[in-house]
Amino acid sequence: MVCWGRGEQSFAQRSYATLTRMGLPIRELAPEELCRLFPQFSLADMTYATFNTEGGFLRASDCVAALAQEVRRLGGEVREAASLKDMSAQGGHVR
Repeated sequence: MVCWGRGEQSFAQRSYATLTRMGLPIRELAPEELCRLFPQFSLADMTYATFNTEGGFLRASDCVAALAQEVRRLGGEVREAASLKDMSAQGGHVR
């Protein structure tokens, strides 16, 4: 996965720091090197870049749908557009 940003506190820099602490294979790249490796990107859009060979992305809507499917498979109930009035934990269950 390629990530880039502008400025001192870009998402790319914060992400790099987090992934490095986690021991994941990420490396910083000079923006010029990133654009050489991936010519579809514009150097004008970045001041900082990283590359993670194991990175990727997930679509939030697909993740929520998969989670709802698993909840139903396990006997749970999914209610959309419902208001939460109260919540309690009893015997390892949430009600």
